[in-house]
Amino acid sequence: MRLHLMWIEPSSPEWEAMWQSLAAEVGSIDEPDPESLESWQYMGSSVDEEGVLHEFRHRSLKGERVHRRIPGKKSG
Repeated sequence: MRLHLMWIEPSSPEWEAMWQSLAAEVGSIDEPDPESLESWQYMGSSVDEEGVLHEFRHRSLKGERVHRRIPGKKSG
């Protein structure tokens, strides 16, 4: 299994799709945490034979560090 790291450009249609997928999973992504003022951050994407995964983190969502991996469009 070969893993490639990549960055999705904000001008790409995948950018909007991956953020919408994150919002569908976690709820609002537009408002920062009221206590820490932290927001969701895009950390990068990886692709292998299984497809694409987009990695996001929130450093302080209700006081906890949270990571989410969101499937992207199948490569190839």
